[in-house]
Amino acid sequence: MNLNLIGSPNPISHGLDALVSELETSGLCSLGLSWQNWFQRAVEQLETDDSIDARLTDELAESLAEAEEAIADGCDSGPALRRLISLYHRNQESKPLELRWREKAASLGTIQLESRTWEDLHKALDASAAGRLAVVSRWIDKVEETFLAIWEGYERSDVLQEEITLESVLGHRLLREGVEGWLEALASFRESLDNFNLKRTAILTQAEAAQRLLMVVQVIEQEAQDSVGRFIAAWSN
Repeated sequence: MNLNLIGSPNPISHGLDALVSELETSGLCSLGLSWQNWFQRAVEQLETDDSIDARLTDELAESLAEAEEAIADGCDSGPALRRLISLYHRNQESKPLELRWREKAASLGTIQLESRTWEDLHKALDASAAGRLAVVSRWIDKVEETFLAIWEGYERSDVLQEEITLESVLGHRLLREGVEGWLEALASFRESLDNFNLKRTAILTQAEAAQRLLMVVQVIEQEAQDSVGRFIAAWSN
């Protein structure tokens, strides 16, 4: 088995998020004959998503109802949909920055989580189940060493002290949580090897939560262009 060490890097899960994204990307026609299902899922999010301001929830629901009625009657739904999109973005902008990024991390799809380390974790779990414990143990050691070395280099960076912005502070926090989460997942993996009791689901759950944080930091870096990218570049190449 050849386990590569570190590598490079969806759909939005909530109904209203998905509807607005689809409308902005492809327009109403892209919803096709299933448009009512899209609207229903958007309503379901409004009923359950506590992060949406209460007043805006009512206004968003009204816009959805107006648009749905207009479509059903064959009338112009454009004004209601444009108001829906405007209200949606007003709510997004009102959320604390950290909440917005954590929500984005939670909404990343399978493709967006891909990296060689993530893929190799699955290979290592398969190898462990097949009894190849020695090679898996060495892989865990090397990944831990790599994470720690890159993190220490990142924290020693002089640039880190010069780029104190809200985004850089948030990126640093999410990076630390992501690295710590990966190290905890690897420690759990090693413990399962020692105990001959592979807890695959628990290990993947730990690693996925950490992977989501590391991958969303790439998006923060693209927007903020700060020193967080130094860690990501080393981690993902």
